[in-house]
Amino acid sequence: MPRFRRTGVFVAALSLLAASSVGLAQGASAEPIYHCTGTSWIWSTLTTNKTTKPVLTHNHGLHLAPGSSASKTVTLEHSTTVTASASSTIDASASFGTKLIGEVSAELSVTLAASGSSTTTKSESTTQSFDARSKDSYYAVYDGVVRYNGTWNMMKCVSGIGRTYSGPWQSYVGVSASNALCMYGTTTRKSSYTPGSLSYLACEAIDWGRSI
Repeated sequence: MPRFRRTGVFVAALSLLAASSVGLAQGASAEPIYHCTGTSWIWSTLTTNKTTKPVLTHNHGLHLAPGSSASKTVTLEHSTTVTASASSTIDASASFGTKLIGEVSAELSVTLAASGSSTTTKSESTTQSFDARSKDSYYAVYDGVVRYNGTWNMMKCVSGIGRTYSGPWQSYVGVSASNALCMYGTTTRKSSYTPGSLSYLACEAIDWGRSI
């Protein structure tokens, strides 16, 4: 474990590392000098600029004629791949990303996919139940994730001086495959689902049922 001792002298912080595989940006700011020993990272402020966003990874349109309720196994086509990543040009080891995503998971109290993970690029199958309806129905059967993005800010002891580095991290949380009955306002032709939700994205992706 490194040991840090702050001095009273302020200087312009050292420029951040050049862009790496996760896009580290250069920059500088006024910060105090920290004298230190050791080489480990000091983990802090891992989730600044955090955002979450539903992402549709698989989808399939399904038309059901009027009739009784049914259970169907549907093959979903691949739509989007989401990956988890966090690395640094000063520490390119796989253990860096693993440690960082683990720290973020603990801070957010969610189970994020480990660094290096990605959603499947293959088709997948799901079995879904559908209620009986008196008229033709148009469904989107889908799978997806909630993508998490943020900025990590950490200090590392380099040649006896504690230096602050920053860069982006990304991961995701899986959700269960589901289905959405695609319905649109008779006048506005707008979706009945909240914009940006997986149900909304799935119905918009297949783009049918709008004129029904």
